[in-house]
Amino acid sequence: MSSRQNKERDLHKVKARYLIEQAVKIGFIVRPEECFECGIKCKPDGHHEDYSKPLEVIWLCRPCHKERHRKNDSTQQRKRLSTRHYPDS
Repeated sequence: MSSRQNKERDLHKVKARYLIEQAVKIGFIVRPEECFECGIKCKPDGHHEDYSKPLEVIWLCRPCHKERHRKNDSTQQRKRLSTRHYPDS
């Protein structure tokens, strides 16, 4: 991924985080009091599966949020490796 693509992706992340934060602040979206994944009582983080849909989040506790990112990162890594073209030997 190029430096420009990284900057664009990061800008989408910043915008999405800001929008969800403001939506919660004004009461447009209500943050639940438990994690969607494990059900623990907490102040969950909003996890974006798609930053182009900033108000669509999954509410996750920190451990579940980290695990979700770890799984997504390893899945993306496998996809990148499987689509590489290697020269014939």
